[in-house]
Amino acid sequence: MAVTQESPKPALTAFESWSPASLARWSPAAFPTGDGGTWTWAEPGAQVHAEAGRLVLAVPRFTRSHDTVQIFDNPKHLLACRDPIPVPDGGVEVEVSMGATMHPAAGEDWDLGFASFNLMDFEHGLILDGLADGTRTAILFERLHVPGMIPEDQAWTAIADGPRSPRPGTEHIFRFRYEPAERRARGWIDGVPVLEVKGVPFRITAFTPGIGVITLARIRDGRSQSLRDQGCTATVGAIHVVSP
Repeated sequence: MAVTQESPKPALTAFESWSPASLARWSPAAFPTGDGGTWTWAEPGAQVHAEAGRLVLAVPRFTRSHDTVQIFDNPKHLLACRDPIPVPDGGVEVEVSMGATMHPAAGEDWDLGFASFNLMDFEHGLILDGLADGTRTAILFERLHVPGMIPEDQAWTAIADGPRSPRPGTEHIFRFRYEPAERRARGWIDGVPVLEVKGVPFRITAFTPGIGVITLARIRDGRSQSLRDQGCTATVGAIHVVSP
């Protein structure tokens, strides 16, 4: 997994500036369960507030879990934007600032939870994420195992650590670039190149932006392991996009 040097930063256009009115185009994401039902990633105690260019998503304690399907168990509260970001042939770049505080304080295990900024390709099950838990940061690129759609042996995850946080709540600048002609996805945190994935197997035509609080604990013996009396608060700044 190679990492490239930082490139000149282009001018970015605001995609989401955050205000009370802007929340109308964000709502909890949902996905078919395969048996005629729908699973919605929504915590009943979630607190969502947007004002003066910032979004705050707080879940004091996680309560939602799923005992059999990993992608239903992992996100606790996941907001998706109704307006996708199209990907032209020249590629697309997205930048956002994000910080997180875990309750209780984060340790060294992503399984317990983190805040995430997501660029989601539902057509192929591809997800390009920024992660922060108040202690660490990372960028993740994965193809999800989706029962009935994507077999487990066709799923994969690439994750690379970025700069550490000096204190909980510190916001970091995440930048993502997807270049379809090169079949490449890249990510930077605070200007530091973190992840480069070559040979992206599908042509992504659009990303659905998402913001969530997520866990990664694996289901074991038919039981979710993700609820450990923890919660998370995410803070997110304006989302900017550039299309060459």
